[in-house]
Amino acid sequence: MPSFLARRLPRLLAAAALAAALLGPAAARARVTVSLPDDLCADPGAIDIDVPVELANADPPTPVRGIQLKLRDTPDELTFVQGDCAERTAGFACSANEVVADNVIRLLILDLLGGSIAPGTGAVATVRLADPIPACTPGEVIALDIEDLSVADENNQPIEDAIAVSGAFTCGCPTTTTTTSTSTTTTTTIVTTTTASSSSSSTSTTVEPTTTTTTAATSTSSTVSTSTTVSSTTSTSEPGATTSTTVTTSSSSSTTSSSSSSTSSSVTSSTAVTTTSSIASTSSTLVSTTSTLASTTTTTSSSSTTTTSTTVAARLPGGPVSKTASDCYLELLVAGVETGSAMVRDGRKVLCTDGEACDAGPCGDGFCAMRAAACINQTDANLPDCTPPAGGLDRVHVRNAINLQVPTALAAPACSPWVDFSVEARLDKSGKYVAKKSRVVMKGKARAVAGTKPRNDGDTWILQCLPRTTDCSAP
Repeated sequence: MPSFLARRLPRLLAAAALAAALLGPAAARARVTVSLPDDLCADPGAIDIDVPVELANADPPTPVRGIQLKLRDTPDELTFVQGDCAERTAGFACSANEVVADNVIRLLILDLLGGSIAPGTGAVATVRLADPIPACTPGEVIALDIEDLSVADENNQPIEDAIAVSGAFTCGCPTTTTTTSTSTTTTTTIVTTTTASSSSSSTSTTVEPTTTTTTAATSTSSTVSTSTTVSSTTSTSEPGATTSTTVTTSSSSSTTSSSSSSTSSSVTSSTAVTTTSSIASTSSTLVSTTSTLASTTTTTSSSSTTTTSTTVAARLPGGPVSKTASDCYLELLVAGVETGSAMVRDGRKVLCTDGEACDAGPCGDGFCAMRAAACINQTDANLPDCTPPAGGLDRVHVRNAINLQVPTALAAPACSPWVDFSVEARLDKSGKYVAKKSRVVMKGKARAVAGTKPRNDGDTWILQCLPRTTDCSAP
């Protein structure tokens, strides 16, 4: 070994040891991952799409104090309902809200008392979304992206290398379809009798039966039976004798169909009979008969119309209570509810109890039959700082799952037709009321004509059904 290396080796080894000591914690620093699933699916119009926000902080073990992120759906199809903590974050504060203008949902997970999320894997929060009307197209894939992710360790210091893994939602879950085919054959029986006296007779018969095939969708059975009897009798006693032919056809068809199936059965039986008799060099053609049998389908429909008379209705502005200057541009009208009553919370939420005035259905059936309408350009005494736009609106949209429409004329005050819908007060297997599954959430947007200030009105409405806790006969 050269002498200069021998002299410097101890110093090089010491420097390497110091670097290892300094770099050791950085090398062992956690690569915390926050992710969304990519296999979510639900039927079009679903109002309970639960998106778990998962945290992996186990390798190496790294307690996490807080998480903040933005969730964006592309295309903009889903709406925010609510955000909740998961089992791993019991006792934490999980706050979520939607910024409609930016099409993002802000989520914050934090223990205000200084606690941390223990190392491990699994969900730390759940964001519930809904697919309002107009619903998504089956097979459509909606990207769920995580943006602006911030993760803090147990000392409330940022974890710089935290990884965000986005997910996806597919409209419509896979289903299995079974198709059954049934074939039906028509049978024709021909009986021909020729009787001749003092003469010669020649008879020829031609029969051409047809076969009909009927294909029925799942849960549909089709049965067709047809029988045709042709009797041809030739009786001759002298020149100029007459010949008679009798054709008898009988048929029966039966078709049974179940839900969402359409069956059309057509059976045609064609029988041709030709009889030729020759008497004393005289030839006459007796009969040429064609018989056709076809199925006939008769559909009878009935309609029932229910009319509900309502004299009380509450207006729900739907916007934040701190920003009401444009809340009268678009409001939700809910029947059977009094404005300012205990049923209404924060001008955007209605708590309807099964069997109360807001429920037009039977008492105690576990449902709230409600009515709502969308109203624009309203003069609302409860919104003294809001004036309807002088030029009206140039755009109104309500995303919902109850087929609520909006007025088509936007220049003056107007309300849409009432829409009837039902909300179930859902209970879990133990009989406990599940609030987050017993509600309908709607999002509304209204934009005034150019030059109006403020111009935009963004609203959220929650209509929730509460279970009946007293006897229906009680006042």
